[in-house]
Amino acid sequence: MRLTNNMILKRYMRNLNTSFKTLNKLSDISSSQQLYKKASENPAAALKAFNVRSDLFKIGIYKGNLLDVRNILTDIESCIATINDIAVEVNTRIEQAKNVTYSETERAAIAAVIENMQVQLLEVVNRRTAGRYIFGGSNLTEMPFTVEDGKLLYHGVDVDTGIFEKDSIYVDLGAGMSSGAAPVNDNTAFDISYPGVRLLGHGVDEDGISNNLYNIMSDLVAMLNNNDISQIDKYQAKFEQVISGILVQYADIGEKCNFVNFLDKRLLVDEENYLNKQDGLEVADLAEAFMNLEYQKMAYNAALKIGASVLQGSLLDFLS
Repeated sequence: MRLTNNMILKRYMRNLNTSFKTLNKLSDISSSQQLYKKASENPAAALKAFNVRSDLFKIGIYKGNLLDVRNILTDIESCIATINDIAVEVNTRIEQAKNVTYSETERAAIAAVIENMQVQLLEVVNRRTAGRYIFGGSNLTEMPFTVEDGKLLYHGVDVDTGIFEKDSIYVDLGAGMSSGAAPVNDNTAFDISYPGVRLLGHGVDEDGISNNLYNIMSDLVAMLNNNDISQIDKYQAKFEQVISGILVQYADIGEKCNFVNFLDKRLLVDEENYLNKQDGLEVADLAEAFMNLEYQKMAYNAALKIGASVLQGSLLDFLS
């Protein structure tokens, strides 16, 4: 088949345009460092990249939740440490009050000190940070503890006579928190709820003594104001028992902080891995991109030179 000048020209221009498009694409890759701009250019890689971006978005949410949880735990830890300081001071005053040489006035003065410690204790357990009450349980907007007729109430319920159910607020920290109608599995979610009634205690023991730290202090104040220390050893033992329980919770907060730190490190590793995957799917290697660009420039310039030499013939050349 005879190749006409027109056929040669069309084929050459088609190949030249293809070479120019490739050059333009490689130039875009070199300048933007993106392997493709539209998913249609590489559907398989684009689908994988979309999944990676979705995972990175979730990791960002988990990291935000972790920061929030860490702040909450830090506040709780600080409050329990303050409560322990108050308890140490109260216990010291109780030991002083047990001295048989102390007068009624001296015991009344100790009662006033313990009463002042009660006020400090109430301030600690009603502490509010970032617009929420730390020890409010699932109710973060209302002050958890109030005092009526000398008795401590938790969200309006007497801590000695009330019944308190488990109170939870679950946060997803990336451990696979389940959702839907089924109950949340404690192993797949993090409970940030910390009811203050669990911290200070509730109910009474077999002797009718309150299990609540604040109410025990109230009973001690009443005893000392009446200059009656006949049962002070029993109440001191109860006071120390409740404090021991609070310190166990303090250790539990430390364990939770360690768990949060572990999750934070795991998320950092996961984030780095996903970022590496994203680079492999979306980001071009600059050295390779520039090398490919230079090769394509050479090919395109060579095509231009070849075209100039092949197509420079005129009609007179064929007639001669």
